[in-house]
Amino acid sequence: MNILIVKLGAISDVMFVTPLVEALKRVHANPHIDWLVGPIAEPVLRGHPDLRRRIIFHGFRGGLQRMATTFGRLLRIWRSNYDLVLLLERGWFFQLLAAGTESPRRVGYRGQLARICLTDTVPFDVEKHETERYLDTLRALGHNVVNTGLHLALTYEAQVTVDLLLQRAEGGPPYIAIAPGGGVNPLTTSLIKRWPVESYAQVARELRHRATVVVVGTKDEAAACAGVARAAGPAAINTCGELDLPQMAAMLARCDVVVANDSAPLHIAAAVGTPTVGIFGPTDPRRRAPLGPTHRYLWNPPPCGPCARPELVGPRYKWQCTRLEDPLRCLHDITPALVLEAIDQALAGVLWHETTPFRGVG
Repeated sequence: MNILIVKLGAISDVMFVTPLVEALKRVHANPHIDWLVGPIAEPVLRGHPDLRRRIIFHGFRGGLQRMATTFGRLLRIWRSNYDLVLLLERGWFFQLLAAGTESPRRVGYRGQLARICLTDTVPFDVEKHETERYLDTLRALGHNVVNTGLHLALTYEAQVTVDLLLQRAEGGPPYIAIAPGGGVNPLTTSLIKRWPVESYAQVARELRHRATVVVVGTKDEAAACAGVARAAGPAAINTCGELDLPQMAAMLARCDVVVANDSAPLHIAAAVGTPTVGIFGPTDPRRRAPLGPTHRYLWNPPPCGPCARPELVGPRYKWQCTRLEDPLRCLHDITPALVLEAIDQALAGVLWHETTPFRGVG
């Protein structure tokens, strides 16, 4: 069975699709799965044992050579004789792309040109967890599949790199990863998802005498990461901008707990099996937080939230807090003491369930 998944990004969204790959393995014998993915998120799929091909979609910007490459890859897709296309993008262009495959089953979300381009459509249910919403595309075909959680394979090269880095490090276990950034994607910017750097630094300062803090981030987050690393003391390991996505995944897999905003490191950590403490504000953890008893979140939304909802996100839209008085109260109500308590519980192996949140909903 030849199957094409179409989901470009962001990195977190790509991670949310991984339970769908696991489900495809259970309902089809030896499926051959290709994934059309964007260049930003593609590295996180490297080494995935259940993917036959990762087809990188760069779009049509960047000159004639880039356009020719993209068009060539589209032709390759249209000629690949897919038995099933799972379209997880909602734009009309990708609906036309799915129609061009002439696959006998093309499943995606309602709206735009879906009625004429797809054979099966499902509602884009904003009240469901994002992993469940992607699984709905397979359920539309009559398969009763369950959510097994996020899954990510580690490459051997990335694991060796991380092992060497930790061997040279001054500190030892337990390793607590802190990722103070996130919220920047190719089409949307939502810096309002970030808990204050000063709060992360206070957490790192409290941890410095009982754990090794590993700071994780991109080059664009260097200032925030440096502040957290300084607070964590000389034994801190600041990997900001030094690791690619596969190496970041390998590093998070070696940590005992990962603390992060609603961002790629949080979901990558969950996918490699590391307990997480997620800090949520304008996004709804009931729809996006990692699932399972080793993952906990903190969320104290004011009456105005959650405001960053998936049905409202538009292309190239910069999210800003519209609360004129006491902006970002949803994040500022979460104190370092609460985060430290959550870390201690995670380190102690205390299981957690979303039905009894670490910090109440509403």
